[in-house]
Amino acid sequence: MKQYIGFLIRQKRLQMNLSQEGLCKGICVVSYLSKIEQGTVNAGEDIIEQLFTRLKISYITDAQKLKEMKENLSSYFDAFFHREETSKWEEFIDEQSELYQTSQLNLSWQLYQLYRESFQDSQIEEPSSTDQVQSTCNELKKYEPYMTRNQRFLFGYLMGYLSESSYEDRMNWLNMAGQQFNCSIIYNLQGEISFNVGKYMDSIRYFERAYQMAAEEGNALVLFNSSFMLATCYTNHDYQNMMRYYQRTLELARTIAPQSIYNIYYNIGATLVEHKQYEEAIENLEKAKRLLTQSEENPAQSEKRKNHINWLLLYHKLSFSHIQLGHIEKAREYLALAKEYIDDNSIPGLIKMLRLIEMRLDKDYVQNPEYEALLLDVYESVGDELGYGFRNFHGRYLVELYKVKRRYKDALEITEEIERTLH
Repeated sequence: MKQYIGFLIRQKRLQMNLSQEGLCKGICVVSYLSKIEQGTVNAGEDIIEQLFTRLKISYITDAQKLKEMKENLSSYFDAFFHREETSKWEEFIDEQSELYQTSQLNLSWQLYQLYRESFQDSQIEEPSSTDQVQSTCNELKKYEPYMTRNQRFLFGYLMGYLSESSYEDRMNWLNMAGQQFNCSIIYNLQGEISFNVGKYMDSIRYFERAYQMAAEEGNALVLFNSSFMLATCYTNHDYQNMMRYYQRTLELARTIAPQSIYNIYYNIGATLVEHKQYEEAIENLEKAKRLLTQSEENPAQSEKRKNHINWLLLYHKLSFSHIQLGHIEKAREYLALAKEYIDDNSIPGLIKMLRLIEMRLDKDYVQNPEYEALLLDVYESVGDELGYGFRNFHGRYLVELYKVKRRYKDALEITEEIERTLH
């Protein structure tokens, strides 16, 4: 219990902008207060009572009330990880925020606040980490050895998700979380993080484990996502496995995530583009286009549309495919549609990708030094902006360009760089 009391005292003192000296004056020495806050000493009840009085803390000890408050927190996190509506539980918890802050549930309440702040727009999507979130996380690290299994799991999961940390740190935090509860969502997140940094073999291993565990747990969301991501991992180097996993994922999507069928057809089409099977690519991309159209009443005119990146990438691939088939007017048509989705907030790499398509409309684009410079720029930068799949896509055409110009050493260097991300 001493770590909770120390945590409460420190949190309240900082909220009141009190120094340690200002708080403990006439009660105890500063060094002793520091030990109390760090949870390294069992202070006498009289000292704790005086500190609580000065901080105006009323510590909650009612067992029934604590049980109710704990159940509300558990219900929130259960709904969160199942991507269910959490507002009901948020309302209950927020109404009693003062009680949580002055109880042994304070650390759990702090974790709840971190999840609320980190995932403001959508559940279990890329978190919107802020300086305040990072500051609170750093503060909570001091109390990690004293956390319960549930608390350590929640803290490790969030620390693993925060993108400011290095790849190794994120994996270590998730391993710590997995040591508390070995479950599919941990392996699924490790797979996604590995995929995003181009560690495809590692991501395949994590997603295979996530799929197996999700099947045992009955976690349909992870079952679908891990299957989808396994197929996506194989798009880079194993077409047969990609199609096998995407066919399985299509069956799952029909009942689990029908809104994701678009992504499956888009990914199949994009992979077929890389394999230079342009007619089949267009067939799948057109299926994706019909599905995306059905999800929006008027996708071409809405300026603030959720799927604007999806539309831009879809039209990008369609334009590219038609260029390769010599359908120049059709390619121009799709390029114009893609440009409609460019605005002041567009990712720079997307704008450059469309510029490359525009240059390829010129039959002599290979001789254009601006094309070579821009293609190299996209290859070197787009991985961080959009993912290593986009980097490798442009890398393969950079290799082709170097071979045309008989720069075989440069072509070999890029080929080896791409291969290193696939193994």
